[in-house]
Amino acid sequence: MIGDDEIGPLLAQARAAWALDEHELARRAGTSVETLRSAERGDAELSDLAAISAALGGSVDDLLRGRHFWEAPAVAFRSASAQLEVALLRAPVLRLARAAADRDVLALLLDLPGPELEFGVQLGPVALGEDIIGQAEDLAEQVRRALGSGGEPIASVRAAMRRLGVPTFLCRFGIEEVDGLSWRGADGRAHAAANVDARRGALTALRMTLAHELCHVLFDGTRGQPFGLVEHRAEHAEAKEQRANAFAAYLLAPRALVYRFLRHRGVRSADKPTSEHVLALSEHCIMGVEAVAWHLVNCGLWERADVQGHRHLFTREQHGEDDLELRPTPAEELVPIERRGEILQLATLALEGGLISAGRWRELVGVGALDPWRRLLDERQVSRDLEHRSL
Repeated sequence: MIGDDEIGPLLAQARAAWALDEHELARRAGTSVETLRSAERGDAELSDLAAISAALGGSVDDLLRGRHFWEAPAVAFRSASAQLEVALLRAPVLRLARAAADRDVLALLLDLPGPELEFGVQLGPVALGEDIIGQAEDLAEQVRRALGSGGEPIASVRAAMRRLGVPTFLCRFGIEEVDGLSWRGADGRAHAAANVDARRGALTALRMTLAHELCHVLFDGTRGQPFGLVEHRAEHAEAKEQRANAFAAYLLAPRALVYRFLRHRGVRSADKPTSEHVLALSEHCIMGVEAVAWHLVNCGLWERADVQGHRHLFTREQHGEDDLELRPTPAEELVPIERRGEILQLATLALEGGLISAGRWRELVGVGALDPWRRLLDERQVSRDLEHRSL
């Protein structure tokens, strides 16, 4: 635990990292500017510290333990292009920071295994090479080997990332220009999110975004330093974005898989794939047709002119595990999108196991005491007796 004289500077650092003035932070924390100023002087009630910490993306436990909980998500927030309205980004990034922190707490409570128990391979930052596309293919192959994916399509990118120790979230940013974001703390803990308001929330787009973010959290930045990116589409992508784009395509559709798939459909080495082949490969690998088209260029099967000549193609709608939170039950609609799925499942397991109270469960899944939250427990066949347990 840190001393009272250390609490104030930490709060001030966190507020500066999020570019929040006193009035805005006080509003978000539901307190007064005077109370906030007292907290930053190290003189505040525990309840006020909890509210202020939550408004900064952490918990009072993080604060009292001296953790710089805001650093990595704030790095992602501050990395956004100057073309984007900063005020629009702060709220969703803060929501994600809080959701990620709550998910990590649940993982500790439930003693979930870490990725080091599954993999014998260490994946870490890799400097950009001269051949960006070739390097991306090599890195994607390393990850596929670590996952034991062989030459088959990856059914769930999110499940694969979870096995690698990278929790993922779907989130609403309220703007289309941002595809997603990722961040990694100084402790190496990484998280990634995809914006369902981008590209109509299509499953293929979400998968590509998350695979792209996986490249960033595994291979960009420096270990021991907070790292994060907000993905803003631009006409000309810089080198690390080019690598992440190519990595995502090779992760979902490795070269050997593409060649084998086309060969089984009668495409000989001297032939060019047709529109029908692109559509079939899109559905097989759960990728958008535009991504498949450009991937064929990287694989040496198409020229750039071929991509331009097939602009009429469109991706057929698909659904899968990676966009499950976009199809909630009526009871799940109460839960914010970034807390559906894994957080809802883990919180319910913790409640059933007697590790948390019903009140804490409501906090974790983001529902209020006056909401019809019991429908969620009934849907999961959780005993009503647990409602009265307090911890």
